Amino acid sequence: MGASYGRIMSFHSENFPGHYFRHRNGEVWLDRFDGADLFRQDASFRIVPGLAAPHCVSFESVNYPGYYLRHQNSLLFLHRADGSDLFRKDATFHLRSGMGGGTQIESFNYPGWFVRHSNYRLSIAQRDHSALFKADSTWWGSEGLSSGAPPAHGGAPPHHGASYGGASPYGGAPPPSPYGAPSPYGAPSPYGGAPPPSPYGGAPPPYAPHYAAPGPAYPPVGVPAYPPVAVAAPIVASPYGAPTVVIDPYGHHHHHHHHHHRR
Repeated sequence: MGASYGRIMSFHSENFPGHYFRHRNGEVWLDRFDGADLFRQDASFRIVPGLAAPHCVSFESVNYPGYYLRHQNSLLFLHRADGSDLFRKDATFHLRSGMGGGTQIESFNYPGWFVRHSNYRLSIAQRDHSALFKADSTWWGSEGLSSGAPPAHGGAPPHHGASYGGASPYGGAPPPSPYGAPSPYGAPSPYGGAPPPSPYGGAPPPYAPHYAAPGPAYPPVGVPAYPPVAVAAPIVASPYGAPTVVIDPYGHHHHHHHHHHRR
């Protein structure tokens, strides 16, 4: 389903069927749809023109108007817009084509970083081109659950929420997926459940150095790039007989004088 401005949408996971991202205590998690009205509200977002760039998108909460999905220290949160330039950039995303026609959500101010789930927590992470990353970062948008729409891709209908107990094929645990359950992002993974190491020296946001204000010009105007350095030239014996200072191996200074003979 296309994301047009003003549309209310919910997004479910490519590799965890029946799981949607939703806000919970201000954090954004991948949770299994349980049929509850609260879930429907928490998992529904109004697609609005990007706060930092109108050709992009921002995700405004349906049940908390004025609150938007934003990344902070890699993790996704639902925060109230504070009017700052940083917030606008952190809350702005590009929608890209994902696996099998799904959608990938790329950070506006961290190009190459995409929204993905890891241990059910949503974060932005640098794309590593693995099949797992592609699956964890591919989302399927559908009509917002807040409208009462039935869930897409095998979620439980609202009046059958209980079917996700023991009787469910998933047993309340992560669905059996090509990636195995529980999520491969346990301790043995290269990420260890934490954001991956990045060229930004740890957690990317808030603010990679190269997105800060431009620094001083190099070199500063009017200042030579490499100031001359005064280097004392060694004193060597001149072939022309000028007085020189010679240091002998014993450390004594010998002054050589030229004798002028009177005629």
